[in-house]
Amino acid sequence: MDKTNNKRKKENSSIIWDYYFEEYDEEEKQLYLVCQDIFGEIIELIKIIQKS
Repeated sequence: MDKTNNKRKKENSSIIWDYYFEEYDEEEKQLYLVCQDIFGEIIELIKIIQKS
């Protein structure tokens, strides 16, 4: 997995993501954006909606 070293700030929040990467869940057939802090702790898991 390729981590992207970009900082993102969530609107109306003090949470800053230090790293984020896409991860595909085969079982759920769903793509997620995994957002982590500098220690590798997952801050947020965002479901990416795919249009068909």
